Amino acid sequence: MNNNNRYVALEITSKIARLVVGFVLDGTVHILHALESDIDGVSNGQIEDENSVSSAIKKLVSEANEALGIKIDEVILCLPPIYMNFVKNEVSTMIISPKKEIAQIDINNALNQLSKTQFSESLEIVDIVPYQYILDTKEISIRPPLGKYSVSLLVKAMIYVMSKQVVNGYRKVLDRVGVKIRHFVVAPYASALYLEGMQSIPSSYYLLNIGAKISTLTLINSREIITKNDCFRFGGEDIIVEIQNAFSCPYSTASELLNRYGLDSGPKYKVEIVKNHQVDELKTVLEHTLNCSLVEPIKRILTKWNNERYPLVISGGFAKLKGLESFIKQQLGLEVIDYRITTIGTRDKAYLNCLGIIKYGDVHLIDEDVDIMQNTISRVDEEKELPRVDFNFNDEL
Repeated sequence: MNNNNRYVALEITSKIARLVVGFVLDGTVHILHALESDIDGVSNGQIEDENSVSSAIKKLVSEANEALGIKIDEVILCLPPIYMNFVKNEVSTMIISPKKEIAQIDINNALNQLSKTQFSESLEIVDIVPYQYILDTKEISIRPPLGKYSVSLLVKAMIYVMSKQVVNGYRKVLDRVGVKIRHFVVAPYASALYLEGMQSIPSSYYLLNIGAKISTLTLINSREIITKNDCFRFGGEDIIVEIQNAFSCPYSTASELLNRYGLDSGPKYKVEIVKNHQVDELKTVLEHTLNCSLVEPIKRILTKWNNERYPLVISGGFAKLKGLESFIKQQLGLEVIDYRITTIGTRDKAYLNCLGIIKYGDVHLIDEDVDIMQNTISRVDEEKELPRVDFNFNDEL
């Protein structure tokens, strides 16, 4: 297999690092290797212990190299949306070819100009994702219309920005590992991109990612456009601690109870799951914690978003909790979409972001020998000045 067609996705969360190697064939993601490792040293999306995190990632990379007989020297890195913001922008570029046939260099011209959008000093652009290409004929495409004919091309894109300090923390870790970051991808977009090919997923929906310590609610429109995004402090770790405190049991026992029973109701006869505690008691603890720490924050966010009603898609490591979908549906009154990851190699919803990154590589990344910043010619419409954008971040964490 050509190495240009093989992508390596890396996700670093509060508790786990995931490494996935895969490729896309006929629009379908195929996984060659998927592995995860527990990590310490990440808090609220920021790297706090470079040594600890880099050691865990080195181990993942080494194991993948040995298993596949390759040398991983670059990754596509998934960035958490905790310190993310975004803006829509557009630019029109004149087609270079005398025949007016759209080529990759025309796309590069537009992306290069969009990359000049100005933000405050503390922010940097981490990704630019076109969502519409409009030809002179008014024909609209969501993917690069290479080979089509037009005098000019209007490109509309989402520009994602994050704190330079946060992003540099990830750069330092990967430098220690000795692996280059080929590209950044924000987590909600990666998930949406993978999900957009599923018939069960609607065009517009809320994406709820429940991680170990942080949860994210994102409004997705047109299958993959991020419209709104918010984060709050809650994750699977909080549930485990609540069980541990309620039942006076070790952390490992609380985790096992959570995975084994979830929100299941107990039978008519008594079933003691730990000394002096029944299944229904576990359900009571879970429902109380979920209502206070998950449902109420979501309600506050939806109120801020004018209570727009869309179906809900749940992802993240906590998405597999038994009974969670029906509980959320009952408490929020939103339709919860049931979906299954069918990719051979990893069907765990915890890997959704990594699967989306593999697809991202196939959809958006150009050949390695093409440098966007170098392979451009200034044919961009200069009449429209790209705006300067400033954000005020409200850290609710």
